[in-house]
Amino acid sequence: MSRAERMKRDLRYFLGADWKPDIKSMPVSVREYVAYIEEVSRERPICLLPYVYHNWMAILAGGQIIRRLATHGMSLPHGKGVSMFAFDGETRASLKRRFKDSVCSIKLDAETRKQVLDESTKVKGGSREVV
Repeated sequence: MSRAERMKRDLRYFLGADWKPDIKSMPVSVREYVAYIEEVSRERPICLLPYVYHNWMAILAGGQIIRRLATHGMSLPHGKGVSMFAFDGETRASLKRRFKDSVCSIKLDAETRKQVLDESTKVKGGSREVV
């Protein structure tokens, strides 16, 4: 399910072949969000789980709508700029089910579970700020 290379390919399509990630040129809200996620990854890595989960559920649920809207709205050539949302082989429903089952199978003690759930409430707020 790795999307990093596909996302880079899409960004190069829109921003040019020499595009490179540059956090310094991003808006303050994006830099703060990235800094916070980096802090979570250092201090409480298990608390990255809600970010990963919500991100994947959004990509698997709404990604096809985004792909369709972008392709038609921007008259994109077939598959260009939207490869992030293409899944080969397995259905999105199957991927969602498998991913959800994997996350639900992770055993957490009560305190860690509370931390993960608390972090989950922060995901949407932080994502909203960035968007």
